[in-house]
Amino acid sequence: MFRKHLKPLCLVGLLDLCVLTMLVWAQSASVQQLVNQGNYWHDQGREDLAADTWRKLLPADANQPDALLGLGLIDLNQGRRAEAQKRLQQLQTRHAQAPQTARLRLALGGGSGGGDNPLQAARRSAAAGRYVDAVRSYDQAFAGSPPPDDLALEYYQVLAGTPEGWSRARDGLQKLVGRNDTPSARLALAQVLTYREPSRRDGISQLSALSQRQDTGGPARAAWRQALLWLNAGAADAPLYQAFLAAQPNDREVATKAGQLREQASTAAAAVDPNQRLLGEAFRALDNNQLAQAESRFAQVLRAPARCRCARRPRFGAPAPGTF
Repeated sequence: MFRKHLKPLCLVGLLDLCVLTMLVWAQSASVQQLVNQGNYWHDQGREDLAADTWRKLLPADANQPDALLGLGLIDLNQGRRAEAQKRLQQLQTRHAQAPQTARLRLALGGGSGGGDNPLQAARRSAAAGRYVDAVRSYDQAFAGSPPPDDLALEYYQVLAGTPEGWSRARDGLQKLVGRNDTPSARLALAQVLTYREPSRRDGISQLSALSQRQDTGGPARAAWRQALLWLNAGAADAPLYQAFLAAQPNDREVATKAGQLREQASTAAAAVDPNQRLLGEAFRALDNNQLAQAESRFAQVLRAPARCRCARRPRFGAPAPGTF
């Protein structure tokens, strides 16, 4: 009798444990997603959006270390040093050995009294667009050593904006991704790659993949779009624009640039074969059910000199001499 009741009770207990585990996992994933979003907006200088994200973490955990760090840095950058100090005290009480505590302590000048410090000065210079001054202050804060991993992301993104720092920033971010392959680090690397024309297509490819993720989707799509508008595109780049428009079909600027590529391809083809324009008009007329106009254009092509018609043949047969 006891065994008959024991088995159902065990099954119920196991089911409860599985449900509890799934809830804890889902909550952890949601927290990490908000942490990634908050870090991204902070790295982009959007303190308003970063603060909104950090505050979403506090109702579930008033001592969430990433939220306290993020809000503390914002308080400090906006001149609310006393508020930042309160958040540091909260971190020291609940997370004394956490890297978030050490980072906020460093930002506040190691717990010293008032006055500016190199890290704070670096962030102010970066926010004002003075990237060279910002890098100089960062280097002073790091005492000539490489940036610690918890500050490397913001440092390399600022360094990439300096005239001579892009290569160092790219290399630093690649090493950071190798050590700590987080979505934020991969997103930063992909963005930095789009800052230079030779690596822009590689960055576009990476941003396209990151746009599929929940935690980086929005920022990656925005950076992907901007890179496509920057790209010195040729006819071979048309698939890059088609891929973006497949995901964002209502984007007018990208659609306009894709249309320009089609016009360029059409113009180039017409320069090689004068009858290409007539063929294009004929097929467009067929698409619009304008049969008389289509017949007229095809007839013009057929009446063209033999040498013009032959110029089109390599497109359907062997490559023209000198193509490769």
